Amino acid sequence: MNQSHYDVHDRFGVPKENLLAAERAVQKYRNLELSCYVPSRKEIVESDKSTLTATLTDWLCKSPLEIIPSSFQVDQVLALLAQRTDYHELKTLVTMCQHYPRHR
Repeated sequence: MNQSHYDVHDRFGVPKENLLAAERAVQKYRNLELSCYVPSRKEIVESDKSTLTATLTDWLCKSPLEIIPSSFQVDQVLALLAQRTDYHELKTLVTMCQHYPRHR
C-alpha cells in the first residue's frame, strides 16, 4: 500500500497503526472474507456506484476489529454521499449506512 493509504486525515481518522494491524489480522487468520481497506473521502465522492457500493460494503460489513467504522465515521460518509450528483441512485447504500449499528 502506498503512503496515501495511511493518511489518517483522508481515511476518516483511522490511524496508520490500525490499518497495519488490520492487514496483519487478515494475513494471520488467512480470512479472505475480511477487508482491511478504508476508503478515502475522495473515493466516496468520486467513485462510480458499483465500486463505491463494494468498497463501503466491505468497510462496514467485512472489516476486522481494528478498523470497524464508528457511528461518527458513518455519519461522515452519509454527508459525503449527500454531496454526490447521483445521490438519488444510491438509496440502497444510503439505507445501509443509516441502519448501521450505532453502538460499535
